[in-house]
Amino acid sequence: MILNRRFVHKSFFAPALGAIMLGVILEAAPNHAVSLLESEAEVAAGGEGHWYWDSVVNLHIDNHSNPVGQGYSAEELAEMIRPIPVELVQVSAYGVPGHVVNYPTERLPNLRNPNLAGFDTLGAWREAAKLSGKRFHVYINTRGLRIHERHPGWMQQDFEGRGKGRGRGFYNACPRPAPNGNGYLERILLPLLEEVSRTYQPGGFWIDGDFARTRLCYCDNCREAWRRQTGAPLPPQDAQDPDWSDWLGLQQDRFDAYRRQMAETIHRENPAAMYTSNHSWRKTYESDFERNDPRDPPAFADSISADLSHGNSLRSTRLAAMLLSADQTTPRDIMHEINNEDRVSLGRLLQQGGLTLSFGGPWFLWVRGSTIVKPEAQARARECAEFARAREEACGRSISRNPYAVLVSETTWLAQRLGQRPDGYHDFMASNDYALALQDAACGVDLVNESLLQQHADSYRFVIVPNQRELASGTVQTLERFVQAGGTVVMTGGSMRPEESEDSAASHLLGLQRIGRYEEESELETGSGPIAVPSSWKVVIESAEVMASFADGRPALTSKGHSHGRVLWLNADGVGSPDLDRLVHWLSRRAGLGPSFRIVEPDEAPHLLLAVRRKSQQTIYNWTDLTSYIAGVRVPPEQSMIIDDPVPVETLQIVLPMAQPPENVRVVPETTSVA
Repeated sequence: MILNRRFVHKSFFAPALGAIMLGVILEAAPNHAVSLLESEAEVAAGGEGHWYWDSVVNLHIDNHSNPVGQGYSAEELAEMIRPIPVELVQVSAYGVPGHVVNYPTERLPNLRNPNLAGFDTLGAWREAAKLSGKRFHVYINTRGLRIHERHPGWMQQDFEGRGKGRGRGFYNACPRPAPNGNGYLERILLPLLEEVSRTYQPGGFWIDGDFARTRLCYCDNCREAWRRQTGAPLPPQDAQDPDWSDWLGLQQDRFDAYRRQMAETIHRENPAAMYTSNHSWRKTYESDFERNDPRDPPAFADSISADLSHGNSLRSTRLAAMLLSADQTTPRDIMHEINNEDRVSLGRLLQQGGLTLSFGGPWFLWVRGSTIVKPEAQARARECAEFARAREEACGRSISRNPYAVLVSETTWLAQRLGQRPDGYHDFMASNDYALALQDAACGVDLVNESLLQQHADSYRFVIVPNQRELASGTVQTLERFVQAGGTVVMTGGSMRPEESEDSAASHLLGLQRIGRYEEESELETGSGPIAVPSSWKVVIESAEVMASFADGRPALTSKGHSHGRVLWLNADGVGSPDLDRLVHWLSRRAGLGPSFRIVEPDEAPHLLLAVRRKSQQTIYNWTDLTSYIAGVRVPPEQSMIIDDPVPVETLQIVLPMAQPPENVRVVPETTSVA
C-alpha cells in the first residue's frame, strides 16, 4: 500500500536552540534526524543492555597535554558543563606528544608536567562530572610523537630507519608488545592505565592514535620479535621476499595483541570501565589502506568510535554511519569538532550530527583544546546537545530496517592485508561509492561486512556485492539462501572472481563466466544519455538472461533466477562518486529495485537521506537533509563545509511504501506537525 502524507510547517525555530531548522520532513535544511514514528508489532532491540547505546550525545574535551580548567574549582567547572545535556564528559590524561601527562603522576615521574603547578586535571574534572551528574571518562592518545627523543628505538619506522608520523621531529611511537617487556607499551601505556584506573576510577578509556599505526614497523622491538620467531636477523623488506606474508601476519597479530593488552589492563583494574579504540575495526572509508579494517570488533572492545573532526568529513560521516548501522552487539559513536566556525558552518555540523543520530549511534561532541572554559564554547556544546536531545525519542538503541545492504568483504581485505594478494586488490572504494549512490537515490542503505550480512541477511530485500573479489564460504551460503528465499543480489565487476579463471560458485550464481578484462571503454545507452564504463569484462553467457547490452553488443546487465529470487550482474566494477552519470539510478530502474521513498512536493526536492530503524513497537524513518547553498546558489553537499544558513520549505510531501497503514503517526521534534 502506498500512503501519501502532507507535512505542514508549524515552527521553524525552537527558542532553546536558536536559529536552527528543526524538521527535515518540513523544511529543506540541515536538520537531521527528524523522525516519523509508527506503532507496529513489538520487535526486540537486540544486543547487550549497555547504557552507552542510549546515551545519545556526549562531550569530548580535546585538551591533550594542556591542563584544561586550571584556575577554576571543581564547582566552577561543574557550573560550566551542568547546562550541557550530555551523558558523559571525557578529558585527556595523556596527549599526542606523549612527553607529559595531565595529572600529578607518581608512577611515571619522567612524564610529570611542569605546567600543572599543583593542578590535578583529572581530579578536578572527575569531581566536576560528579557534581554535574555526568559520567567521567578519560582520553589517552598513544601516538607519542616525542617519545623518540628519549627512546629512539621505540620510534615507528620503515626498513631504512626513517620515522613515520608527522615529520620534522614528530614521529609515532610503536606500541606493539616488546619481546623483552621493555617497550613503549610496557613502560608507559600500561602503567599509565593502571595508575589512572586506580586513582580516578573513570567509567571508560577512549584510546586515540591507533589509526596512525602503520601496516609495518621496523623499530627495534618489531625487528626483535621477528628474530625470535624465525631466527632471521632482519625482517623482509618487500613483497619479493618469500617470508613477506608471514611478516605481515606477525605485524597484524602484534598490533591486535597491543590493543588486547590495553583492554585487559583496563578491565582488570576496573571491570565496569569501557575500552574504546578510535578508528579501529569496521572501518572502510579512508583512502589510506592502513587505516581500514572492516572486521568485527573483538569481544574486548566495549564500544567503537570514529573521530571525524578533521577536514571535509561529510562523506566519511555518511559512510561511518552506514557501516555502524546494522551492528547490534557493540555500541558505537561518531565524533565531530563543534567549535571551529571558520572551517565548518553550524548547518553542516548539524547535518553530520543528524546522520550520526539517524543511524542509531550516539553523537560525540569534540571541543577543541581548552576552550570548554569559554562561554561561547559552552554555548555551542549546549546548542548541539539540545539539538540531539530534541530527537532523543527517535534515537538510541534500535535495529536497522534499511532494505539495502552493500557488502564490503573482510575476506578480501585480509587477503591483501597479509600480502596474499597485491595492494589494490581490496576494492573498498567500490563498496563506498555504491552505498553513497544508492543513498543519494533515496534508498535506505547499510554498509555491512560479511559477518553482519551473515547475521542479518533476512532483514534486507537487496544485497549489493560491489567488486568484492573473495567471500568466505559462509557468506556465499548466506547469499544462496537469501536468493532462494526471494531476495535480490546485485554483483558487479569482479565479485567472487579471485583467480584468473571463474569461480564455480560464482558461475552458478551468475549463470555466466567472466573470461578476461575488456581493455577499452564501453558505452551504455540508458535512454537519458550514454554512460561511459571504463572497466568491464568479457563474458560467456551460460544460463543468465541478458537485460541490457553495451553499444558493441557485449552484456552489460544480466539476471539469473534462483528459486524465488535472482542474482543480477552489472558489468562494471565501480560507480562514480558522486554518481553524476546516474548509473545506479539506471540500474535501479532496469532491475525494478525502486527507492525507499519519493518526494512529491516541492518540485525542487531537497536532498534527503533516509535511515529506517525499529525500536520496540515503533518503526522510525529518520531523514537527514543535506541540501546546501552557498551565497544563495544550491551546490552539491560535499562541495564545501561552509554553507548558508538553512532555507525553509513550507510543505513537504513524501510517499512511503507500506504493507499497512500505521496506527499512529508522530514527528520528532514535536514542533513539527504532520497530516
